[in-house]
Amino acid sequence: MVKRSDQCSRVFFRKVATRRASKRVFQIMDEEGRTHTSKEDVVNEFVSFYRRLLGERRREFIDLRYLRPWVRHVITQEEASALIQPVSREKIKLAFFDIEEDKAPGPDGYSSGFYKAAWPIIGEEITMRSWNFSLQAFVEASEHYVTSTHTEVLDKLVSPSQNAFVPGRSIGDNILLAQELLTGYNQQRLPKRCVLKDGGFSYHWKCEGIGLFQLCFADDLLLFCKADIPSVTVFKRGLEEFAKLSGLRANPQKSQMILSRSAFGMRESLLNILGFPEGHLPLRYLGLPLLSSRLTISDCQPLLIKIDSRIKGWEGIQLSFAGRLQLIKSVLLALNIYWAMAFILPKGVIKEVEKRLRGFLWKGHSNEGYPKVAWNLVCRPIEEGGQGIRDLHALNRALMSRHLWNVIIGSSTSIWVTWIVHHSLRDKSI
Repeated sequence: MVKRSDQCSRVFFRKVATRRASKRVFQIMDEEGRTHTSKEDVVNEFVSFYRRLLGERRREFIDLRYLRPWVRHVITQEEASALIQPVSREKIKLAFFDIEEDKAPGPDGYSSGFYKAAWPIIGEEITMRSWNFSLQAFVEASEHYVTSTHTEVLDKLVSPSQNAFVPGRSIGDNILLAQELLTGYNQQRLPKRCVLKDGGFSYHWKCEGIGLFQLCFADDLLLFCKADIPSVTVFKRGLEEFAKLSGLRANPQKSQMILSRSAFGMRESLLNILGFPEGHLPLRYLGLPLLSSRLTISDCQPLLIKIDSRIKGWEGIQLSFAGRLQLIKSVLLALNIYWAMAFILPKGVIKEVEKRLRGFLWKGHSNEGYPKVAWNLVCRPIEEGGQGIRDLHALNRALMSRHLWNVIIGSSTSIWVTWIVHHSLRDKSI
């Protein structure tokens, strides 16, 4: 969102209207070929489809004593009392004011900036609605309050391998660790191992030291084990037992088994046990490619394509220089940060990205014009005469150095740091 200078109000309102229109479902066709157009029928068909896809609710009663051996932590009476403390006015207000003003708005179309500015008028009504409404709805409105208030309890309850929605844990840890575990999968000499996406159990040879067999981020799951029949059979029984107790089943169409080259001789037997199709690297995981070797320019094509599509989406819109500059800072550079956080980007990729940013800044969508100032000067801070665009090479090094710093300080919330210290450093300091 453009905050100063050229605000491009018509541009952004047009984008919002177009996006809302494209996201609406006016009609839907069921499995029998019948078309439904009423709002109620469309909703019912969606519910029926996902009910068939995911299964019904669990039908068996869960004996908590059965689950006790696998529970990471049982909350104490004091912790339980803290979790059900009534929500005060101050905490409700803090929840809304902790949300950044430029975050995406909710279903009502209003951003947190609106609620902050209008709080003297609507604050009392919002507070009363939060009290009268369910806690779950309030959590959906601002989960930041719940996680910040109960961080200590959540950290005890949630497994270190689950990195979503827990303060101090990062999606980057999943990507970095998955990348480490898959390195060398195309080599014949390394031990047999397998990865599954979505009693005789043997760990993946890189995971046994810290007892790791899964990586989770929300509902995205990676399972790691030795590529042998007993280990994969244990996973199969576990998935079936989970489905029986929860009603949630793994979708074979969205699940894959990835085998190292040394396990290809057992391929058919292992695939038959699970019923999942075989997957191959590179594999897309949490929006980034998982590789068995070093990142190349061809692996970064999805990033370049996404930048091109964003720029192309602004064709036909008369943007000023200030407007293009703000879009580069707010949108195009943000696409690169996620990649720069997980990989050391090849110099060729950085040059291709900068080429696109430079062309969009000076030319827009026309072929006319030329750079008026060298790119390294444009990337200087505004206080030094530049335009405040971040230098991608420096940004990439800074983000990589942050991971190194986490290893140096021994971050206790990072499962990747735990693995690096145990597996690579042999429990020694850097």
